This record gives sequence, structure tokens and C-alpha cells, in this order.
Amino acid sequence: MFRDEENGQDITLTCKEATFHMITTLSKINPTSILRKDAIAYMTKIANLCKSENAAGGATGTAALKRKRKNLLKGIWDLCDSSCKSLGDSLR
Repeated sequence: MFRDEENGQDITLTCKEATFHMITTLSKINPTSILRKDAIAYMTKIANLCKSENAAGGATGTAALKRKRKNLLKGIWDLCDSSCKSLGDSLR
């Protein structure tokens, strides 16, 4: 977890909320729209980043922080997967 040095704001939470908002917005694209393929491509790219980052292990720290990070990455991946399904595609 990262905090802003000036105001102590949780940067991790801010980025998480923005990511979830972005994916939710992409999932609301009309499945018949010409933007559908682009939305699926972006969500697939985000999901693949989460998967590779999770496999690499990434950050050091306590077991609780590692678990929190793993759960965050899994949450993002799951949302990308369900959003792709709502557009008629799948990550798997």
C-alpha cells in the first residue's frame, strides 16, 4: 500500500477505484458497437497484466500485504472477465 507523502491519502485505493470504474465503463459499451472489440482488447490487456504480475510475485512485505495485493489483482482480473462476458467474449 502506498500513501501520498503530503496528505497521507491511500494511493493504492485511489488507483483501485479508478481501475474498477474504467473497467465498468468499458463493460457498458453496446455489444453491437464498433468499439466492442477495442473494449475487449483493453480489458484483456489489463487482465493479462494482472495475471503476469500475480505470477511474478512482485512486491515484498508481510504476508498480509502480499495477500491483499493478490486479492486486488484477482478482483481486477475477475471484473475484466465478467465484463468481457457481458460483451459476448471471454478471457479464458
